[in-house]
Amino acid sequence: MNEWFNLVDYTISEQIIFALGCALWFVVYAVTIYSLYKNKFCEIPAWVVCANISWEFLKSFIFLTDMGKFYNIAYAGWFFLDLYILYGAYRYGDKLVFTPAIKKYFKLILSFNFISWFAIIYFMMYLKYDDVVGALSAFVINIVISVLYNYVILNVDIKYLNNFSYTVAWTKMFGTAFVGIFAAIHWQGNYLLVSLGVIIFILDLCYTLLLYKKRRKNK
Repeated sequence: MNEWFNLVDYTISEQIIFALGCALWFVVYAVTIYSLYKNKFCEIPAWVVCANISWEFLKSFIFLTDMGKFYNIAYAGWFFLDLYILYGAYRYGDKLVFTPAIKKYFKLILSFNFISWFAIIYFMMYLKYDDVVGALSAFVINIVISVLYNYVILNVDIKYLNNFSYTVAWTKMFGTAFVGIFAAIHWQGNYLLVSLGVIIFILDLCYTLLLYKKRRKNK
């Protein structure tokens, strides 16, 4: 059992809470991929897709978690799902770019963004600024995700509004919240992680409320 789930350094309740967070993020990816296929639309802002896939590659194949083999496989699953989302970001991500000058050079800027995120996350893990689970780097990425989702929903063209999923809004909010609860329990006294988790939850709640408000207004 400890090979698949580390029950020496992590309690059963911690494992369950963390696994719930991971499962909810799988739903985020599944719904995003369905929207890519059906609507030719990438709901996740392209800039953070690059951060996500960089984190997943590094945690799957280079800086492995000590929580158990299950999570290494789960992270690899996220990575392979995110390959399709990255393709979608390159193909359709410019629909969520609102500045003409950036839109013109979108793919070039996105490529630079990908290289930059990979380097930042790699050295953050290599130099051990991150924890073995990858929670700190993941929360830093999630701050950017949550800020961009709010920015996008406030500026998006009405014709794309229905492509934003209520399911994604709820599952990404509670998926990250469960990881935040895990972090608060496992690293008691780590106020950096706790504060990041609270900020992300507030931003995600704001996004969810904005999404409901804008979609009801434009029915």
